[in-house]
Amino acid sequence: MYFASATLIPAVVSIALFAASPASGQECRSARELWPAGASAAESRARSCLDESPGNPERLVALSQILAWQERHREALAWAEIARVYAPEDLDVQAWRLRLLGWLSRFDDADATLESLPAAPEHRELALVRADLALWRTDWRGAEASYSSYLEQWPDDPGARRSLAIARLRMGDDARARPVLAGLCLEDNRNACLTVRDQGRSGTVLLLQGGPVASTGDGSGWRARAGIEGMPSDRFRLRGGVELQERSFAGESMRDTLFDGGGTLRLVSRLTLDLGAGFAVNPQFSPDWNAHAELGYGLGSGFTVYGRFWHIAFARAGVDVLSPAIVYEGSAFWASLRLWRSFDPAGDGLAVLGQAGIPLIAKFDLTLGAGAGDKADYLTVRDAAVERHVVGLAGLAWTPEYEYQLRLDYVGRREWSGDDRLMRHELLLGVARRW
Repeated sequence: MYFASATLIPAVVSIALFAASPASGQECRSARELWPAGASAAESRARSCLDESPGNPERLVALSQILAWQERHREALAWAEIARVYAPEDLDVQAWRLRLLGWLSRFDDADATLESLPAAPEHRELALVRADLALWRTDWRGAEASYSSYLEQWPDDPGARRSLAIARLRMGDDARARPVLAGLCLEDNRNACLTVRDQGRSGTVLLLQGGPVASTGDGSGWRARAGIEGMPSDRFRLRGGVELQERSFAGESMRDTLFDGGGTLRLVSRLTLDLGAGFAVNPQFSPDWNAHAELGYGLGSGFTVYGRFWHIAFARAGVDVLSPAIVYEGSAFWASLRLWRSFDPAGDGLAVLGQAGIPLIAKFDLTLGAGAGDKADYLTVRDAAVERHVVGLAGLAWTPEYEYQLRLDYVGRREWSGDDRLMRHELLLGVARRW
């Protein structure tokens, strides 16, 4: 769900904590204090505490929170409803119940509850959950107004500042959103830095890259590419590009021009469909054309799985490729693992590639990767004679401002064909411009 990435963690951290009853002893503490023992132990202790005092609203809410942090939101709401029966005037209980209704997308019930509650502008958690509810239902203007009002009283909440920026981005007010995100990112707020990165994806990006390709055998030359991506809507992303490659074979230079394009459509909240195709003009050493279809499904907790079918057509034959992948995107790093299973008249093949990226200091990002296989992995010009290979990747990106990024990417490959060994190096310098 969109709102989970926007304010789930900050909201949980900022929620009003409930003090344990003096009569409950030292072990009946708040949900946050119980949680470090582990989900199972915290839940067990919370239930034991509730058994000692079944009508205690603080203990009911503590159990509800622990269940919610395990994403058992319906169970959590049931306990919050009981807490509201015992403490109908308690705004802390009401705010927690409203948050659960929002996580369950029960916005009509949340609206009805809000209408029945006093304004209570001095109640911090109630003010925050009003803003969160507006964001989660995609009421961007209402969310922007509510977060602005909230931050006037409590400016020390980084989660609310990030949510305010998200609302402004969705309204199209990038000029007021970017300074908020940039300030948070400079304060080492990882979620804000991720939002800056995601905004780069959701805007329009032009990338220019070029550099030499050096080989111990035939195939040295250069490569240059221009690509552009953009999102005409929240659900659809388009891309296109052109690439020039020049290689030297037996002392003769050959040049190919390749065009490609595609798009990604978000079918439902977690399911995406990516379609793409490309072709070469009078190819000398590149595929005549290729096309792929790929489904992606978000598993939650930062994980997404993909399944791709790819057909690559050469002048005399074609190759079908099945390529599953899993990707993790977190606040501290991202990582991916992809397999290629090729079905080739000349012999089937299998290749694997793993990559990971981490943000560094001073607005630098580092990417590293490694892979191997018994044939080509389709990261570069395919040589049908290759019997096995290993590959290493490294990339360094510097983003001095939101609008610009400089990057340096290296690919090193060692390939074997009979008794021959080939080492190939590719170094590309690029600049990206974002709008």
